[in-house]
Amino acid sequence: MDFRRPDRDPDLEVEISLLHTEQGGPKLPLLSGIRVPHDFGLSDELNDGMYEFPRGGVLHPGMTGRAFVWLLAPERNTGRFSPGFEFKIWNGGWVGKGRILRVLNEQLKGNAKQSVPPHSAEPQPVSVVRPDENMIEPIELIYSEDRKRRVVIFRHSSNSYTYKEERHFKNEAAEGWAPLYTSPSFYDSLETARREIRYNVPWLAESD
Repeated sequence: MDFRRPDRDPDLEVEISLLHTEQGGPKLPLLSGIRVPHDFGLSDELNDGMYEFPRGGVLHPGMTGRAFVWLLAPERNTGRFSPGFEFKIWNGGWVGKGRILRVLNEQLKGNAKQSVPPHSAEPQPVSVVRPDENMIEPIELIYSEDRKRRVVIFRHSSNSYTYKEERHFKNEAAEGWAPLYTSPSFYDSLETARREIRYNVPWLAESD
C-alpha cells in the first residue's frame, strides 16, 4: 500500500518503542499510513494519530524508531506538548510507548505537565493528583458474534467502571482494533456497566 502524506505538515516528530508480540505488542509491523490511538494524559480520552516512518516506512514489534504523526484532532492537545513528553500507544491493547522529539505544530507547544508515566505498557494514571489515583485498566472484553466489534470495560481506581466500543480492521498495512465510541459516563459497579452497555450498544441489545 502506497502512503500518501496528508495535505498539511505533521504535528509531531516522535520516537516510538513497540513491545515484542509475545509481550503484548502488535502482531504485525506498523507501516506508514497506519492510524492508532494514543494516551496523551487527557482524562479518559484517547487521541488518534497517523504515522509516517521515514526510515523504511515500517516499524517492527520489539523495535524503536522515529516517526512523524498527524493527529486527527490536534486541537484536543492545544498548548500541552514539549520535547520529552511521553505517551502510550493503543492498538487493541497497550502495545508500546512514545516520546516527543519535536513539536511541529505551533498550536500544540506549551509547558505540559507530564501525566503519562514512562517505561510501562500497562495502563497508568491518565491525570496526576497522587501517583496511585485515577488509574484505569481494561478488565473485560465482549465480542460481537462475527468478532468484528467488541466492547472493552475499564475499571477506574475509584472502583467505578466505564467502557469503549471498538471495531476490528485489517488491511495491507496492519491489523488491529480502532475506537468507535468512548463512554463519557462512569458506573458504580461492574454489573451496572454491563447493563448500560447492553442498553447502549446496538449489536449487544439485538443479541438479547
